Amino acid sequence: MAVSIMDNAVVDTFGQRIRLCRNVKSLSKSTCAGALGISVVYLNLLESGRRGVPSIKLVQRMAAYLGVTTSQLLGETALR
Repeated sequence: MAVSIMDNAVVDTFGQRIRLCRNVKSLSKSTCAGALGISVVYLNLLESGRRGVPSIKLVQRMAAYLGVTTSQLLGETALR
C-alpha cells in the first residue's frame, strides 16, 4: 500500500514542508543544501522558520530537487 507524503504529518509552514520533503527522500541537510547551492545554516534557518520564504528562484530549485511543485512547497496545494 502506498503511503502519501502527508500521512500523519502536520505541515503548516514553508520550512516544515521543506523538511518533510527532504526527509521523505532521505536527504541529509548537507546533501540537500549542497545540491541547492545554499549553506546548511541557511537551510536550517528556513526549516526552523527563522527565515521566511526565499526568492522564487530558490523555491523553484528546491521544488525541482525535492520532486514537488512550487505550489506544493508554498502550501498552495497539498503535498502528495
